[in-house]
Amino acid sequence: MEKKSVLMVLYFIICIFLFSSCRSVLELVVGPDIRKVQSFGSPEKETRNSVEQVEQISEEEEEIIKTCTVNVQVANIRKEPNTKCKVIDQAKKGSVLKILDEQGSWLQVELDVEKTGWIYNKLVDREPEIVQKQELEVVVKEATIREGPGNSHAEQSKVKRGTKLIKIEEKEGWIKVRLPDNTEGWIYKEVVKLKGSISQEE
Repeated sequence: MEKKSVLMVLYFIICIFLFSSCRSVLELVVGPDIRKVQSFGSPEKETRNSVEQVEQISEEEEEIIKTCTVNVQVANIRKEPNTKCKVIDQAKKGSVLKILDEQGSWLQVELDVEKTGWIYNKLVDREPEIVQKQELEVVVKEATIREGPGNSHAEQSKVKRGTKLIKIEEKEGWIKVRLPDNTEGWIYKEVVKLKGSISQEE
């Protein structure tokens, strides 16, 4: 009886030793965070999924147009923002110029598609800023507006061919739009076309 008890004790000691050895080997192979690994996935994966679910809503896609009107008979336009720099062009009174940049008392203006220059700001009058928003038009007989960017998202409404929409943002082939009733939703990119820009003074 005493011999059997001793054997049982030895058996338990051997089992504990083997268990500890296996765990050490796993920690060497998998890493010290093996205890944190659970059947439903790693903490890193869960964090990544949570971040993906939080949508970062961007501001509406728009372009702010700044312009100025020449208020003198003839204004010199220079290569650099300095009176000592070469005059590359001239603008007559009443000419409307698009402002690209500002540096001190000078404005960089667009003269042509690939030509720019600098004009002294006292020679022009600043005009109200114009905001241009991209307008889209539905080009299929009927398109679906969804609650998110993808077919897996719930259907929100339907829009017919010719419906005008305002583009807000684009993501993974889907466009977030503002509908005529001022509601917002997502529409598949291929069922709309860019119609133009809507100008609005600020």
